[in-house]
Amino acid sequence: MRLFIGLFPSDEERQRLMATLNQAGIEDLPAYHDPKDWHVTLAFLGQVSEETLQAGIKILNNCDFGNIGAINWVPKSFGGFPNSLNPKVWAIEGPAEPSLQALFEAIWQCDFVRQSGHKPAEFRPHMSLSRSRNPKVILPIDIGPVRFDEVCLVSSDLEGSGPRYRIIKAWPLEAC
Repeated sequence: MRLFIGLFPSDEERQRLMATLNQAGIEDLPAYHDPKDWHVTLAFLGQVSEETLQAGIKILNNCDFGNIGAINWVPKSFGGFPNSLNPKVWAIEGPAEPSLQALFEAIWQCDFVRQSGHKPAEFRPHMSLSRSRNPKVILPIDIGPVRFDEVCLVSSDLEGSGPRYRIIKAWPLEAC
């Protein structure tokens, strides 16, 4: 199975994001991802066996995400990602604020994640909203902070209509 570690907004946050995007006139995106699949990827782990998955969960259970606290990420722009010259998706993008950068680094300190060998050269937080072959625009956008309360290990199942995500396990970002 294909795995990644990511942040998913709560149902309330997704509703707020959809309303804000609609108010900004961004409601007619082609091939809109199902909003329940909107997420920020922290680590792509690739194809792993069931045995590796179970060992990875044990390792991740020992990683301390609870000391980071909830993430409040502030996207700054909407448009083609990774850039307007080579767009793959419509996305909202924003800076790696200190708490988000700290979580990214903590994730990559876990042996299970480090061993995947997929660490990006640079962390560019973004939330894909829609697949598109031609999103050439990049617009500033003010949607306020997007709150994330847990970090999730996710299975990405590829289907004809695009990927479908299933959260395998989630860890709270605030200590209990």
